[in-house]
Amino acid sequence: MANPILASLAQEALRRLRNTSRSLPWSEAANILSEYSHKLMLSGWSEAERFDFISAGLAGYKRQCEKSDNGEVPLYRPREWERAERKKKKDMAKYTWYRPADTVMFVPGTAGSELKKRVENIVTRKTAELGMTVRVVETGGVKIKDKLVKLDLTGCIYPTCRACKSGLDGASHTRSGAQYHVTCKVCKTDNIVAAYEGETGWNAVYRLNEHEDAIKTRNLNNGMAKHLAFHHPEKQGDPDNFEYSCISTFKKCLEREVSEGIAISNSKADIIMNSKSEHHQPAIHRTTVTREVRHGS
Repeated sequence: MANPILASLAQEALRRLRNTSRSLPWSEAANILSEYSHKLMLSGWSEAERFDFISAGLAGYKRQCEKSDNGEVPLYRPREWERAERKKKKDMAKYTWYRPADTVMFVPGTAGSELKKRVENIVTRKTAELGMTVRVVETGGVKIKDKLVKLDLTGCIYPTCRACKSGLDGASHTRSGAQYHVTCKVCKTDNIVAAYEGETGWNAVYRLNEHEDAIKTRNLNNGMAKHLAFHHPEKQGDPDNFEYSCISTFKKCLEREVSEGIAISNSKADIIMNSKSEHHQPAIHRTTVTREVRHGS
């Protein structure tokens, strides 16, 4: 059962059998499985599907009982059973789970794994020339509950929040580790895009208030204040000339800085308000690992 949902339903049948004492008559286990089958029926599963789930659970339970009777793996594992070996395997799993391939490559999930198949065809052909193998893995998509339920309960409560005044959709304004985006409204009226990409360890409310103060005091060390001074001198000191939005929030500093670097590098703006020290340096530190290929003489 490659489908994780179907596998979990079979696993539930196995769990119920494991929680039933082997000393009880089979009729007790049969009643428990019948009750489980009835719940599956109420959930809309067909008779054939219920048969497959329960059969898989029974087969798994039988294998576990045989291994326990043969002394291979106890049915109810004590904490100390092969503790050192299990700990070593657990510690190594996060570094070697993609073996026997040499490395792993992640791609976004698509319908029918179309993108994964295309990438596999190219990667397999190219890495074979280097004597390497690469495992291509699809990443998970957006969960349905994330689309239906708003889990962010940190709603902005600051009436002076610049992002709220702009009225643009975006991430939480009060959660720390924010990446934000600023555009000039004056340039927009002339069909010119002037944008600023920023990130901060603080929340968007705090950081955008700092930008507001810098614009009001005409601090030319600030990208927005400098933009007004050079392009719209008659508008200096007015932070309402910009639109502000919080793009995302991050738990890790490195991920936030990388995301900002990518945004600056990929910006299609006609005028980038970030300073040269921000967008003229490499957006991301890149490390390239290769294997030496020896050509036969």
